[in-house]
Amino acid sequence: MPIWSRFDGILSVKKRAWVYNPNFSKIQGIAPPPNDEGVYMIRCATNDKHKPMPIDRVNGTDEGGILYYGSSDKLSDRILSFWKAANENKKNIKEHHSGGNTYALFDYVKKFPLANLEVSWEIYVEQWENLNFPGKNGIEKRESQLLHNYCNKFLDRPPLNLNIKRWQRNTAE
Repeated sequence: MPIWSRFDGILSVKKRAWVYNPNFSKIQGIAPPPNDEGVYMIRCATNDKHKPMPIDRVNGTDEGGILYYGSSDKLSDRILSFWKAANENKKNIKEHHSGGNTYALFDYVKKFPLANLEVSWEIYVEQWENLNFPGKNGIEKRESQLLHNYCNKFLDRPPLNLNIKRWQRNTAE
């Protein structure tokens, strides 16, 4: 069930609860990610589905189990791209997704089983073009805020986010 919340006191957000099953099987009643723009988060759960796996970071423990923050103008394709890349043989990676490629190449599966990964996303109801945010339709602004909030709290990046653009530091709130 979607959750409605506020972003910076200005923008309505439709947020999807954490879901497992990257194929978003209709048999299980899981709706697929939308074709809309927005941000998404990948986390690892414990064997008790929907309970996040704590991850030790430089400045504490991430109780939310966040592995990756990303943004896209078409969430369905980008989220599927992550799972395809994460599933690939590390010697023959064909799919292009930095988080998924990192997961496969460096054997993150040893610590964070693919079967325990979950995804959540945020869709923005109002048009990005009406806002004064830098970046492609403003979705990079939200991704930047999520990343910098994480970095400020843990003095570290989420494990699968390899880069944080320098301009993002100045735009994070």
